[in-house]
Amino acid sequence: MTDAQETAADLRTTTGGGPPDDVDKAPIPLLEPREGIPPVVADEDALAR
Repeated sequence: MTDAQETAADLRTTTGGGPPDDVDKAPIPLLEPREGIPPVVADEDALAR
């Protein structure tokens, strides 16, 4: 198998999209949620970027 085939196979077997398992605390809400608008949250690292 080539490197590209191995990488593609690895990508197909990962679930992805989920939050990391090592989260210590809940995210900080940036705005109060309103009807039809989901809450916006971030942590200090995300805000520093």
